[in-house]
Order: sequence, then C-alpha cells, then structure tokens
Amino acid sequence: MQGDPAPNDDQVATFSKELHAIAEPIGDGGRDYYPYELRSDVMAAVKKLGPHPLDAYQALLVREHDPLYLETLVFLIGRTDDPRVDDILLRALDQPALRPRALYALGAMGTRNWPHRDRDRRKVLDAIARYTGDATPYTDVHYRDQTFETGDFARAAFLRIAGLENFPERKGLAGLPDDPEGQTVGTSLPTFTTADRAKLDAAIQRHRSATH
Repeated sequence: MQGDPAPNDDQVATFSKELHAIAEPIGDGGRDYYPYELRSDVMAAVKKLGPHPLDAYQALLVREHDPLYLETLVFLIGRTDDPRVDDILLRALDQPALRPRALYALGAMGTRNWPHRDRDRRKVLDAIARYTGDATPYTDVHYRDQTFETGDFARAAFLRIAGLENFPERKGLAGLPDDPEGQTVGTSLPTFTTADRAKLDAAIQRHRSATH
C-alpha cells in the first residue's frame, strides 16, 4: 500500500548480509531471449524488505563495491515496478562499472518478467544514444567467458525501446545467427559484429534524425 514504510536501516543491513551469502545471485534464464534470472534465494530476501524495496537498493548501490552484487542490485532496481526506476538507471549510466547492466535493464523493461509501465521514452532514448559508441570491454559477471562492447548494450536497448518494428536493420545480423528476424535484440546478449554495429549505428542515427 502507498502508506507502507520504506525498509529501515536494520532491514537494509540484513538484506545486504543475506544477499552476500548467496554465492551466485544471478542465474541462467535458460533462453537466448531471457539469458538471466535472479536466484530464488535473492527474491526470498527481497520479500523481507516489504512492498517498497527500491529505497534499500538505492542505499546499497552507493555502498557496494563487489561487481557481482552491484550488478545484482541494478537487476533488482530494473525489476522494480516503480516510476522512479528509469531515472535511477539513467544516473547509473554515469558510472562505467554499472553502465552495461543499467543499459541492459533499460532495454529489457517491458519484456518477460520485467515491469510493464509508462515511461518517458524520448528521455531514455536520448540518454542511451550517448553510449552507442562506447567501445569499453565488459566481461559479464554471470557468463564470465564472454566479453562485450558496452556500446552494444546501448545499441540493443535503443532498438528495443524505440520499437523493433521501426528497425528492419535488426534482421540478418551476423552476430545473432540463431535469430535471423532480430526479435531478441534488447533481451539477448548483444554479440554484434563490426559490420552489425555500423548497420545499427546508421539505423539509430536515421531514427533520431526523423524523431528530433
């Protein structure tokens, strides 16, 4: 209910301790279009925070230093049905360590097991577009043998939020051979090739020119 209190300091501390006791908080979603799933132990700990856990996640986000648990918190923020979430994730883009996961969460919003809600798409797209050229390598905290370009998460998120139907360029991407229609862009792992990036960058620029 709207009048329910936010988690208190003891609840936040207990949640942090329980979260750190989970060795692998991020699990395999089992599908290309759903590559991640938070462990049931994580969600059990979340329930103890009450109906408004977002304040706890924000408090811990500024204290946490372990990349695995930082990204778990970003996942949890993205999975929270709260109108403040996009702004929190957009601020997280300023931090290189959080940027890939925040970009993924922004793009995955509205897909399977992620909240469906109204959002300021123009604001989100403008923010994401700043990072499409970010070539910083990112090693996934769950798929530890896979490294991506940070900008690929931005490209994928842009297409997903702007509407895949507006981007015929998503089809036939060499980096997504198992998805010739490009239907998983923005939810699957962005394994784009150099040629894919050039193709998508041109499409994003075209879209921005047409909508600004």
